[in-house]
Amino acid sequence: MERLEYTQLKETVYFKKLSNGLRVYLIPKPEFNKTFATFTTAYGAINSQFTPRNGEHEVTVPHGVAHFLEHKMFEQVDGDVFLEFSQRGASANAYTSLDETCYLFSATDAVYENIETLLNFVQDPYFTDENVEKEKGIIEQEIKMYADNPSSVSYQKMMKLLFPNHPAGIDVAGSVESVHAITKEDLYTCYNTFYHPSNMILVVAGNFELETMMATIEKNQNDKVFDENQTIVQHTVFDTSEIVERIERIKMDVAMSKVRAAIKITKDIQDPIARLKQDFALQFLCELAFSNTSDAYERMMADEVINNSFGTLVNYTEQYGYILFAGDTNKVDDFISELKRTFIDRSYIQAEQLEQIKKRMTGEFLMALNSLEFVANDYAEYAFMGVSLFELPDIIRDITISDVIEAHKTFFANAQLAISVIEPK
Repeated sequence: MERLEYTQLKETVYFKKLSNGLRVYLIPKPEFNKTFATFTTAYGAINSQFTPRNGEHEVTVPHGVAHFLEHKMFEQVDGDVFLEFSQRGASANAYTSLDETCYLFSATDAVYENIETLLNFVQDPYFTDENVEKEKGIIEQEIKMYADNPSSVSYQKMMKLLFPNHPAGIDVAGSVESVHAITKEDLYTCYNTFYHPSNMILVVAGNFELETMMATIEKNQNDKVFDENQTIVQHTVFDTSEIVERIERIKMDVAMSKVRAAIKITKDIQDPIARLKQDFALQFLCELAFSNTSDAYERMMADEVINNSFGTLVNYTEQYGYILFAGDTNKVDDFISELKRTFIDRSYIQAEQLEQIKKRMTGEFLMALNSLEFVANDYAEYAFMGVSLFELPDIIRDITISDVIEAHKTFFANAQLAISVIEPK
């Protein structure tokens, strides 16, 4: 095992890449009673065009396969995996995003047995024509439920406006039509391509004995046979296309309008450290412009243009990016006008305020390290980029006022917005 020390944070990570390609990160924290584990594949809803493992030609699968797979993995020949976890007092779950699918559990007892259960069920798919057809109805109901949720509808409409010709604009669950087009063969094609150990990361954080945990994982993996590792050929690239500003309004049963306005990031930065620095520069820019101590925020609150629901978010990945401004309002036009007014201004970009924000964000990060769930989930996310979660304070520290000014010039000064509004009927 390779020992990775982060002395300033008093964190130690033990890393080993197994012979099958699986990357294992163990983060012992004996001061905790609980252990949290994540088993994550770099495969999400965005990965619908690719060349299958051992294949020669590109395939396009229906939207929603990644989410469908997540549902089906818990069903095994001999029963329900959730029951197996719960009988040992463990809590298990999973989620699918645009970029990844993660299976996880937390437990205070039987940790090594639960690790084996996690590895075994994710690496033992069981799909039949019958159980696939049965699942379609369940997922259809889930899609229809979200179609009645104003916040979900607003977000998805905004994503479609941002990415009209890119899979980032498609709902993670797909559509009712695409779900009904999914076959058992689609599931196996995607599983065999993206669930190979070489495309996955296992993170275990919490109270466990280091050598016993690694020995348990290695034996489990050595007892299984996997195909040789192959580079996955994907055909989804970063969406650099410009958008024309558009607003889409939908009437639903809401008391107040819900606005999602976003700037599309069209700058393709493939180096992960450089992209993270740009991401943080944009986060700092949004904080300087719209935090609850900013002039713009105080003005919009005083004029009742926004309320406490207002917030910003930066999401900058290898294949897409956007800057989101969201909130509930009775003054939609004023909301949009105030955003644009603040985009043009640059007076709020001050070095002293930037340093304060950096210190606050670093403090919030240090507090988050007290959460095993945060550590295990986020460690895997950054590890896929080739970055350690525990390197983030150094990246934050190195952001300069010049970086923020350049971010404003690139993304705010000539911003084109995709705007989704859910209005009262």
